[in-house]
Amino acid sequence: MSDGTEPDASERNGDQLEAEQDTRFGFTELERAGARERARKAAQAMTLLSFAATGWCLFYPHPYGWAVGATALCPLLAFAVTRRFSGLILLDQKPHEDKQRPTAAAAIWLPSCALAMRGMDFDLLHWSNFWAPWLLASAAVTVMLVFSTPHPRAQKATIAGAAIALLGWAFGVVVHVNCFYDGSIPRLHEATVADAHVVHDKRTTYHLQLRPFVDGIGSKEVRVPRPVYERHPKGSTVEVRVFQGSLHIPWFYVR
Repeated sequence: MSDGTEPDASERNGDQLEAEQDTRFGFTELERAGARERARKAAQAMTLLSFAATGWCLFYPHPYGWAVGATALCPLLAFAVTRRFSGLILLDQKPHEDKQRPTAAAAIWLPSCALAMRGMDFDLLHWSNFWAPWLLASAAVTVMLVFSTPHPRAQKATIAGAAIALLGWAFGVVVHVNCFYDGSIPRLHEATVADAHVVHDKRTTYHLQLRPFVDGIGSKEVRVPRPVYERHPKGSTVEVRVFQGSLHIPWFYVR
């Protein structure tokens, strides 16, 4: 090991040789070769599934719950398959190393990014009740990550990188469960539009700056659909619906 954190090439080659000779995957070279081929196909299927779920979640999330749910399951499936083929599938790999072993990296990074972006579909009223379930979800998925990783002590940097990506997974899952599955009766408020503006980036988005409408909560800038933006110029009044949240994280919706 070159620096005490990541294995060097010789150690990686040793791990690969150990995996390829592991009798759990067969007592003959032919049986072990078959196991490696099954691992390659499983990793390939996970990658294709992750690309498909991520695209569904980002570009056409209908039905919304199914799209987000399928995307959220991708890293969990990757953990299970990686654990099943312990040592034959990597959670990450550099382009010039371990080309003979497939990777499940896409099944972690792509869905996590997509879920983090979908989490921004909802506007939280305040964040005080968000941190506990987010930390719990992050810790749980990180434990699964560690237990699915062969030789975790030799892959600290890989685990750290994947764990950072999974923070986005936890964010998206917590916000989705809290808001999408919220059955509470909303409290109605009125807010004055302090400002209205359009952002022209990769796509055009419409934003309203709302004056405080709940005691103890400051002004809020929200992204709204174009029809809502066009109905509410600066100085007008909008209806704001505030929900309790299924995880008791208050959120709101502007009409």
